[in-house]
Amino acid sequence: MKVTIFKNPNTIETSVEFYQVVNAIKRGKHQNTAFAPSGVITVSGNRKNLLIYTGLVLLSFDGILNDELDTLFKKICEILTTYCCFKNHSGNGINVLVKTDCLDGHHKTAYKQVVEVYENYLGLKVSNNNPDKFILCHLSYDQNIYYNEKSNIFQIDFKTRNIIITEVQSIDSYKDVFDDAVEYTKKIVFFEGDKKNEFIYTLAKNCYNDGIPMVKALELIMSYYGHSLIIKGIVKRAYKKLRQFNNNYPNIAFSVYLKNLRNYKENIPLEKRVMFEFFILTYVLFEGKLNFSEDQFRQELGVYYARIKIINEFITSGFLYKEKISVFKGNKKVPKNSFTINPDMVPKLAELYMIDSSDFLKHVMPLLRTIQKKLRGYGLADEME
Repeated sequence: MKVTIFKNPNTIETSVEFYQVVNAIKRGKHQNTAFAPSGVITVSGNRKNLLIYTGLVLLSFDGILNDELDTLFKKICEILTTYCCFKNHSGNGINVLVKTDCLDGHHKTAYKQVVEVYENYLGLKVSNNNPDKFILCHLSYDQNIYYNEKSNIFQIDFKTRNIIITEVQSIDSYKDVFDDAVEYTKKIVFFEGDKKNEFIYTLAKNCYNDGIPMVKALELIMSYYGHSLIIKGIVKRAYKKLRQFNNNYPNIAFSVYLKNLRNYKENIPLEKRVMFEFFILTYVLFEGKLNFSEDQFRQELGVYYARIKIINEFITSGFLYKEKISVFKGNKKVPKNSFTINPDMVPKLAELYMIDSSDFLKHVMPLLRTIQKKLRGYGLADEME
């Protein structure tokens, strides 16, 4: 994980991997600098902005007598969630770093829970009773610094104050998955010109769907494409959108949001994959017909020249029905297309298009059948027979 090195409270020197901080403390180098345990930070004037949050909580125990330091140090290192522990800059205390699973924006909650557990275990009050996520820690000199890269994670529980320990997952464990997401994203949109933000947004969605936590995705994406608040905002927006979608429709295995598109055979164009699942999705969400203009296809799906050809193929196969209708826009009637699908054709096309359609159909077909019954006027009594 990366942290930021400060020359003074408002002047950044650089951002480095945390193990480099450990090595500097072990060798007694750069003691005129400090680091921000919370992660990668930018400074604009006197305003600090956190770009990548590490989840690290800093605890300080100062004013310890020399004959008590070693005993306290050993006791702290025995705690499974202690990530790093070293003597402070003055030599009369100990700094402790605890790795948590806290998300950016909830540092105060994480700090309070970690403090409570460590104070109760050690029988000692912390000196820095300050949950500031921008707090700095001076580099010191401690040849015997304790550093456990595989320490357990202190999992923050927002409902209770019970400590829950989980195994640590380093950024390296997501590297191969991330590289695959990058290569796949490049097939959809290029990282160039005015498409850069779209690329980052699409890549973030792929990372989410590949199971990469947002903090790890931010760290990986920024290491490739630069540290900026813009990138952080794009990644957070993508993760928020997909979380909302999955919370609202947890049983839908659709890939309009790039969840399943790689399950298709190579000869099936990307536009056809997206539109196939889009029509199925809208059938479920809107329970039947959907009024959708050609402009909306371009804006919502990004399908331009191929859309007419694909729609005609869907109509010819019997999967899609299209009819002209009139809708009111103000006081005027405006012609629009109304589409609906034939659910009975979904298994056939899924098998034709996908490498393995079993999981997709397992989630999709019960939903389609439910909508079919509603459209045909079946009631609850019919469904219970």
